[in-house]
This record gives sequence, structure tokens and C-alpha cells, in this order.
Amino acid sequence: MKFSPTKLPFTIYLGSGSAENLLICNQILRNLPEKRLVCSGTWQQKPVLVKLFLDSRNAQRHWSRENSGVELLKHAGICTPDLLFSGQLDNGTPVLVFELLEDAETALDQWNNLVSMDQK
Repeated sequence: MKFSPTKLPFTIYLGSGSAENLLICNQILRNLPEKRLVCSGTWQQKPVLVKLFLDSRNAQRHWSRENSGVELLKHAGICTPDLLFSGQLDNGTPVLVFELLEDAETALDQWNNLVSMDQK
């Protein structure tokens, strides 16, 4: 699964090449070369977070684990962004598309914003 965009924005199609399946990636948020690419973009006029699993030997397993993890979080009542698409690109690259939470903070961000050790 060779996927290496050279400039932004770049486009990919989820499923067929129709306009409704066009996803535009505007910003790379995380790049683990030849393993995973995470970017923000737009799909069906909605802001999205896209995870492309690129490791030719382990992509399917990693995609499956993450896909299952989302379902387990929802089943447990833990708030998580909506999974809007789960599947493969035409070239076989597994992909997950989530709603983009605009002002989301990571656990590390929250930790770093705490002032005292008692809060931490």
C-alpha cells in the first residue's frame, strides 16, 4: 500500500470516483511514514479526521483494531467522535473517517493545563 501525498491539499475517493465520495485532505496531523497518515479535511461538506493505514503487512489488523475499539467505546457509553466511514480506498488502503472535533484537547493538553500537582 504505497500512499505518499506530495503536496496539500490532496484528494482521495472513498469507494467509487463520484463527487459524493471525494475527500479533501487539507492538513497532515500525524505522519508515521509507511505506517499511518492522519489528516484533517472535508468530506460531504463536513470537517473530518482521516486515518489511512499504510503498513502493507499490518494495515488491515491495525484498521480492524481501531474500528473495533470505536465500537467498544460507544457500547461502553464513552463519548467518541462519530465514525462516518470505515472501509478501503480503491488501492486497498484501509481508512477510517471520523467527525472532526474542532476544539478537541488531548489528555496531554489537559494534563499540561493543570496548575497544581493535586489537580494532576
